[in-house]
Amino acid sequence: MGKKLAQPISVTKPDVAIVGGGAGGVAVALHLIEQAKKGRVLHEIIIVEKREVMGPGLAFSTDCNGTILNMHSDTMGIYNENPRDYTQWRTSLEDGPFPSRVDYGQYLQARWQQAVEEAKSLGISIATICASATDVDKAADSGYTITLDNHTTLTAHSVVLALGNFTGSANSHLVGKPGYFPNPWPTTQLRAIPPTAHVLVVGSRLSAVDAALYLSHNGHQGPITFMSRSGKLPRVQGDPVPNPRRYVLHELARQVEGNPNESLLRLTSALVDEISQATNGDWSWMLEKESPLEQLETDLIAAQEQRVRWQSILNGTAPVIERYWNSLSPTSQALFMEKFNSSWMTYRHAMPIKNAKRVLNLLKKSQLQVVRGDTISWDGMFKAKTSAGVLETPYVVEATGQECHINRINSPLVQSAVAKGLLTPHAAGGVVVDFKSLQAAKGLYVMGSLTRGTHFYVSATDRVAAHASRIAKSLTAEPFASHLHVAIFVGGDLVSHLMASKLVPELIQAGHVPYLFLAASTEPKKQKGALSEFPELAFFENELLQEHVIPYFKDKSADDAKSPTVRQLASKYGILVQQLPAIGDKSFADTMGKHHIDVGLSLISTDISSDNVLGYFSNGKKLLHLHSENLSSYRGVMSAARAMKNKESHFIYSLREMKENTTLGHVIDIRKHAIDYSKSTLACMNDVYALGIDMTMSAVGKLARGEDLGAVSPMSENGSVTNRPSKEELEEYAASIVQILVDSFASTQKKDDFQSHILGVVREWSDKNYA
Repeated sequence: MGKKLAQPISVTKPDVAIVGGGAGGVAVALHLIEQAKKGRVLHEIIIVEKREVMGPGLAFSTDCNGTILNMHSDTMGIYNENPRDYTQWRTSLEDGPFPSRVDYGQYLQARWQQAVEEAKSLGISIATICASATDVDKAADSGYTITLDNHTTLTAHSVVLALGNFTGSANSHLVGKPGYFPNPWPTTQLRAIPPTAHVLVVGSRLSAVDAALYLSHNGHQGPITFMSRSGKLPRVQGDPVPNPRRYVLHELARQVEGNPNESLLRLTSALVDEISQATNGDWSWMLEKESPLEQLETDLIAAQEQRVRWQSILNGTAPVIERYWNSLSPTSQALFMEKFNSSWMTYRHAMPIKNAKRVLNLLKKSQLQVVRGDTISWDGMFKAKTSAGVLETPYVVEATGQECHINRINSPLVQSAVAKGLLTPHAAGGVVVDFKSLQAAKGLYVMGSLTRGTHFYVSATDRVAAHASRIAKSLTAEPFASHLHVAIFVGGDLVSHLMASKLVPELIQAGHVPYLFLAASTEPKKQKGALSEFPELAFFENELLQEHVIPYFKDKSADDAKSPTVRQLASKYGILVQQLPAIGDKSFADTMGKHHIDVGLSLISTDISSDNVLGYFSNGKKLLHLHSENLSSYRGVMSAARAMKNKESHFIYSLREMKENTTLGHVIDIRKHAIDYSKSTLACMNDVYALGIDMTMSAVGKLARGEDLGAVSPMSENGSVTNRPSKEELEEYAASIVQILVDSFASTQKKDDFQSHILGVVREWSDKNYA
């Protein structure tokens, strides 16, 4: 857990003091350590947490035993660049994609313990202080001084307030009344309610569902009533389905950021269009049933039958919705909160099928009812005016979700910081922070529900991880990276397709939006270089892929295939794949502009840098070309195999920036990779891909951070000549290419069938051409 400090404390001034040791605070610490791994200087971190266990906080502690996660396991990774980290950590998937909150708390503990060991190996000191912070103020010299509840103080250069989510209370006048619970957390407190008592739960969304299911799980037999202004339950989550037009949601962010005056109208219209396209124009799911029971039955069946494609659009907004929100004017933000937020929450934050079944069971046996209402009084008993009449109950549980309005947050630390001017209330809730860095003042950072006014969507783990990463980068002075739209120009050859299949997930993981543009012509007679001279190469490097591999997998999912085809990439990652517009035509620039392309990367062996192309990639936009230096005449698999046969020592790749008035462009990076002759051809090719991907990602990263690409001296090309391969060489090569195709494109279950298919194609071609 890190070393504990005895009280009173006396320590050196740490680089960072993190107030809060729940998921948010631990996420910041983890990302700070990731920054240190990259060479950023960091000496000491202190975390102030009132609980003895680091990581779970209240939400994922044993005090909430009996409740499950409301978000899919694959989205709960605490590392920003690996959302599936939690799923990968789990030792058993028997609980399905929505395991217990306690299990997730154990994951956070494990990642914290791992981080402490990593920090130790890096020479970074991590200390934890078991206390509550009650005040923060600017230090006399620099930094901030934190006052703890034991009246000791701690001074740090920078402070991160990772205070988690404050719970809301619509009935503060009831605080202190017997039988009143201001929030459902920890759920263990609800055991104090007699098992036959009537319980009124204020709210009808996910927190209310958690409270009711906890009561039921622990033997409560009395009636339970959900009361909310809408009187609606959350919708039900289906299995996650990729949004095939994910890229459109990112383009929408660019559009509204460029024209904020029309943002709300543009956003509403665009999202309606995307939902309509995803559901084939079927909006029947919006029709509401007479009763919550009928509605839940309908929603549950739709989720189980995967008739909830609209969810792929709403879920797909997760990484960009804060950009949508930030583009809205204060008036539009207020209008959204007043008119649309309730409906948004109902549809966007749906409950897992497991919980929906349990809620439906409570409704069917009349133990649970859902009513409209928002007024409660107390005269010895709680009385609520509802759509079902006046309800009397001895117990009320507030479950209205997170509280963002500063004047309702019961935190001496927050109220003191506001009074001193360190924090400024935001009109839309929480406090004002910088959109990118989350700084409220120089050296003072805030995350969690307190940033709702700036970021809107703040409580989901993917946002916690993203915000923690940005805070860590700011604390270690790493420039922020923009989200670039990257056009990858792909030839008809096998090598460029395999390279693209590796690049796409890397770009997405780094926060960029890739697009694939396919060379317009893949006919051998129109190809230049070795493909046009030797039909053998055209067949193995081009035709086999285009006419037999891609069509074979046309309607098949990628599953666990190492290299999805370009069409599978489109459906798996929601990227645009289309033919490359004619480079000499005006439509090229129009297409690039329509998709807000910032960077072009050519994987095509021939030069595409026409005046029209270079005209678009100017004024800050860049065109890069990944080039094989020592296999320049033809860089396909055949040449790689020949290089190994000829005992070449290295593969060499260069990355060039293509500019006007230059033939080959400026070399910005060039690297060698030794050929390991103990490996197969495919393994060596994967080494080459890794080299090219690393070069490309390094260059894209520089551009995203606004850094100069630089230049290096090119290597002289070897001037080798590609000779027509012999039949013996082709036979040897055919076996290699078949194995490469099978290992790359086929999933585990489809390998045998696909191999038989490709072998048949190769034999037929060989018999015809070498009869």
